[in-house]
Amino acid sequence: MKEKVIRVLHSLSLVEDPSRILRAARFERRFGFTIGKHTQNLIRNAVRLDLIRRLPKPRLFGELELILAEEEPVGVLRRLADFRVGPSIHPGITLDKAQIGLLEETAEILVWFSLLFLEEKVERWGVLFLSLLDPLEPEEANRLAAEFGAGRRVREWIRISKEEAPEVRDRLLSTRVVSRKIVYDALSPLPNEVILFLMAKAKHPDIKRYISLYFTQLKSVRTQVTGKDLVGLGYSPGPVFKEILDEILERKFAGELKTKADELSFVLSSFPKG
Repeated sequence: MKEKVIRVLHSLSLVEDPSRILRAARFERRFGFTIGKHTQNLIRNAVRLDLIRRLPKPRLFGELELILAEEEPVGVLRRLADFRVGPSIHPGITLDKAQIGLLEETAEILVWFSLLFLEEKVERWGVLFLSLLDPLEPEEANRLAAEFGAGRRVREWIRISKEEAPEVRDRLLSTRVVSRKIVYDALSPLPNEVILFLMAKAKHPDIKRYISLYFTQLKSVRTQVTGKDLVGLGYSPGPVFKEILDEILERKFAGELKTKADELSFVLSSFPKG
């Protein structure tokens, strides 16, 4: 350790536990160490023998989660790409130049998000995990997540990123005039992890701009008037409540309503009581 070189204890070490390959790459990056040349040769040989595929899938998932939670996860993944580890995780995960590029963009988006200093919570590793699974078709990604033993929330991120997020992107890009309310309605149903993945993957600058607008100006906006207030004003509960609250929200996005008194006044002047 004084030499800052990572070495295996004996030649069968990686055969006994192939997860040591992933940990070696992780610790090399974290501590600024170097994997010794002999150990590098053993890693390449272990990869050629496809030993990583023998690992129980939940254990492999645990190691990947630890990598993605590192301070510099893309550096670790780039090192694993040097050893051609990706296809041992799944044949579709090649960790080629394009995929590493997406992972780098994802890491940059996460830095941007952290600098907003929002109270919003986001699982950084989860956003990177979605980028890692990006090359896989929805069915394959879902199957791999099940084999990994990933929790329901993670599997839901995957499903939404594969099925709903592309529809949201296409809807925003095909709308001629995109209001703040349209941006809010499109993005608010999605988990933060999926939205940030969508931002990283987006090639069109408008999508990045809409997502930036959503996090910085729209997501925290709430109506001060509630359904209870509407009942107190004499309105009967029903579909009109959603119509009223949606209209208040749109006016708040436009900066027209600042206070609760403004909202109440707007309701009384704009929605006659049945």
